[in-house]
Amino acid sequence: MHANPIIWLIVGIMALSAISSLIHMSEGLLWLNLLWAR
Repeated sequence: MHANPIIWLIVGIMALSAISSLIHMSEGLLWLNLLWAR
């Protein structure tokens, strides 16, 4: 069973955007914790 390359491309882009958004959220929480620590 060979999947459509376009589907794999869309899935890859969605996965990358989800991972990047999670990283940005964790960075934001880290900065909030640093600001609250002061």
